[in-house]
Amino acid sequence: MIAKKITGGLLAATLALGASGTLIIPANANEVGTSVKVSCSVPTDRDAGISTVDVSYPHGGTWQYGTTLWGGCGDVYSNFLHNSRRHHSSVLNADNVYAYSGVKEAGIWASARTYAVCGKVDQAFYGFDA
Repeated sequence: MIAKKITGGLLAATLALGASGTLIIPANANEVGTSVKVSCSVPTDRDAGISTVDVSYPHGGTWQYGTTLWGGCGDVYSNFLHNSRRHHSSVLNADNVYAYSGVKEAGIWASARTYAVCGKVDQAFYGFDA
């Protein structure tokens, strides 16, 4: 997995509107994305390992995205699988830290993850590659 800090000038892409109405800037023009808001509350022992997960089936694939909480804010993640097309996943947190799965062949999960920013909106994406 590749993770890097992005400055505003490096993030040239098309704009998309997330399900929450939040403006999303995908890392490249062939990505589709959504926003994920992370709570800042610290879970109790009973709540350790809480995660939010959304699953959808875009373009015949399976996309899992959300957050995990492990004694703090946890991670934001994006996992995408497509059985007939090359694809990838990525995440961008509120600190502009970007993580990319790399291009995966059909039938292989693409997984990207980075730390979530408490109380802020983090973003998850998937995309296709030629």
